[in-house]
Amino acid sequence: MDVWDVAVAVAGQAPLVAVAVVVLYVLLSREIRNEVRRVERRIDKLEERVVRLEERTSKIEEQLGRVESDVAEIKGEGCALRGAAGPGGE
Repeated sequence: MDVWDVAVAVAGQAPLVAVAVVVLYVLLSREIRNEVRRVERRIDKLEERVVRLEERTSKIEEQLGRVESDVAEIKGEGCALRGAAGPGGE
């Protein structure tokens, strides 16, 4: 039994109540659809923001990788210099 069946049943006994129920149902349905659209728009915006954050995170990870590589290279050069200086390090 859906809303229209209830409305028809009520209409036979109390037409004004039936009209009120139908009007409230229509208004509530419209309000719910509007709210669903609003929530969908917010979800879309959040999805876009997540994509941007993922892109930024990827760039930061790339930069971190380069920094780690540079640090390892510098440490390697430092070890090579210490080794070339002799056993006393001088």
